[in-house]
Amino acid sequence: MTKNINTYIDALQSNNQQINLCVGLEIIKEHYKFRTGFNLNQMIGCGISFKKASFLIDVGLSFHNHLGTSPSLNTSYAW
Repeated sequence: MTKNINTYIDALQSNNQQINLCVGLEIIKEHYKFRTGFNLNQMIGCGISFKKASFLIDVGLSFHNHLGTSPSLNTSYAW
């Protein structure tokens, strides 16, 4: 969309399954990225990441109507 806003759309269909449409939005502000999205299989998610030089911290949370909440925390360093 713009330099600081990205949109993502993905469609997936497995054998004998309905099409699953996934839609996401990412907003970039300096060292931070804010994300949110959903899919048609009753799942929504959000997250934030911080990147400074070669160090990255990524925190996310997804919620499924039947399975509940799934948090995640990822870190990486590239040299």
